[in-house]
Amino acid sequence: MTDTDILLTPFSLGNITLASRMVMEPTITSLANDDGSVSRSLMDFVMARAVNRPGLIVLEAAYVHPTGKGYVRQLGIDHDGLLPGLTELVSAVHSHGVPIFTQLMHTGRYALPQALQAQPVAPSATRPRIPRDPPRELTREEIAELVQSYAAAARRARRAGFDGVEIQAGSGYLVSSFLSPYANKRTDRYGGSLENRARFLLEIIDAVRQAVGPEYPVICRFNGDEVMEEGNTYEEVVSISQLAIDHGVTAMNLLMGWHESQKPVVTMEVPQDHWLPLAARLRQAWQVPVIMAYGLHTPALARQALIVGACDLVGWARPMIADPELPRKIRENREEEIRPCVACCAGCFGRVFRGYSLTCSVNPWAGREGEYRTEKPSLIKKVLVAGGGPAGMQAAITAAERGHQVKLLEQAGRLGGQLRLAAIPPYRQRWQSFLTYLEQELPRAGVEVITGAPLTSGALEAEKPDVLIRAVGAIPARLDLPGLDRWPVYPAVEVLEMPELPPGRNWVVIGGGLIGLETAEFLAARGKEVTVLEKEKSLAKDASAFDRAGLVRRVREKARTYTMVSEIRVEWPSLVAIQGDTAITFTPDAIVLAVGMEPNPALNELMLAAQATETFAIGDCLRVADILNAVHQGAEVGNLV
Repeated sequence: MTDTDILLTPFSLGNITLASRMVMEPTITSLANDDGSVSRSLMDFVMARAVNRPGLIVLEAAYVHPTGKGYVRQLGIDHDGLLPGLTELVSAVHSHGVPIFTQLMHTGRYALPQALQAQPVAPSATRPRIPRDPPRELTREEIAELVQSYAAAARRARRAGFDGVEIQAGSGYLVSSFLSPYANKRTDRYGGSLENRARFLLEIIDAVRQAVGPEYPVICRFNGDEVMEEGNTYEEVVSISQLAIDHGVTAMNLLMGWHESQKPVVTMEVPQDHWLPLAARLRQAWQVPVIMAYGLHTPALARQALIVGACDLVGWARPMIADPELPRKIRENREEEIRPCVACCAGCFGRVFRGYSLTCSVNPWAGREGEYRTEKPSLIKKVLVAGGGPAGMQAAITAAERGHQVKLLEQAGRLGGQLRLAAIPPYRQRWQSFLTYLEQELPRAGVEVITGAPLTSGALEAEKPDVLIRAVGAIPARLDLPGLDRWPVYPAVEVLEMPELPPGRNWVVIGGGLIGLETAEFLAARGKEVTVLEKEKSLAKDASAFDRAGLVRRVREKARTYTMVSEIRVEWPSLVAIQGDTAITFTPDAIVLAVGMEPNPALNELMLAAQATETFAIGDCLRVADILNAVHQGAEVGNLV
């Protein structure tokens, strides 16, 4: 883009001027040391993004009080002993001309038990709808102590050299749980009326402002919509936020939903521009600058948000996890090279919320930036990759980027493997953007790609590779059920690629895991009457926590589902499912098998006979897992050779 690109125009935020409208948003990484100090991994993560010069970095949430630590290896700012690491990080970011704020947070009732190792605290003893320990109600004395802990943390941030601070007042964490009538059931001066519920936030803002002075930037991260049935109304949101502005916040950082919201907020099924109208409405109500994230995952959407007046600054958390070079690629007119965030949430939220360090499905080095070998190998090797799924493509790209001579052979007529299939079901099309990215990266990295070319002994003899990487994926598991073949029977993976479905209205899907439910939704969208039979108690147990609820809800709206099916038998022309003591009879026109995948044994013998110095098996042909594992294994092997 040119210098007139609205994303690249400067913007004044309080007493500092940002070089662009692009903000790296805070997100918990669980990369700090166990004691809350800055680790080498956290430094590497931040600096990999700072060198690409976003207009502003807002560092991840740092707990302001020992009771506020809610995540494993969460960053802290609750005592002066943490200042050396924070100061070093700030100085490193500043060396690239990038201002940096830090977010101040108390996790409250969302604290992971293994992180806090104590009972969480909250305005009331209202248990969250996600798996957490029940909280206890804070006393008035404890509330006063916490207010001062925010002030002390802000003072500490300024001493460390941070250019500003952000108060986390959303997402269901402690401050927002005070604000919301859903979580706040107090009857004293901190509960009940809107003014009382807002008191904790306003006291924090006042204390922070007194600690850092009138000119120091203070942002408030705030829910435009809690997406909670018993939460604040739009009118209450406007009223509370206006009180925060009146008490001296410099800008509002808009977010949507709580972590326990029962409706989707940040996943693939939410259109990327879904929150723009609400953001535009709130920006008109607020007379301070507005930062917005939530769905603006492409430069085009980010520009649209700025142009229509939905925000003044665009916030990117997950997009900059996926591609640390995002701001640089925009400045250098290389937007087609941006590695896209697909909103799968598997490597970021999905891992951190379970106590693991952040990573990314599409960026295998996220959270492991220091492990990537940037030096060129002393010996250039001839690398042959068999299989063009996500594992094979990523292995080929990584090996070629390091300087090796790489050829990729794919038996099918096109690349993608399971990644191509993942992009077919409803609401999953964003996987296609990642497949397109990999397909374009292969020639950019210098990989020779040949499709429609299975690896044979003759081809192996002709190539004589130094390194052979087997990445031939998985094949559908079979179901041995006498008489089942009297119906048309299709593996789920074949159904998803059918340009036209065979005739017959009534389809039975055997298997209620992720692929079974995605195939059921695919069939229902094409007018089929669908029944899903699952032996387990729950549906889609292998889906990510962020996808599962929405997928199960949608399938149950469109199809009949039966769980705890102990037996299926054929009583032609009927299919009988046993559920407890009940026999349920169906008369299907076609049957879909979705009973799992198995490693593809193809090329096992060829690998054993290969004369290559190094041989590797990666992806689903080694162990059936997910796209994240396939991409990571490919990158690791490509980095190893």
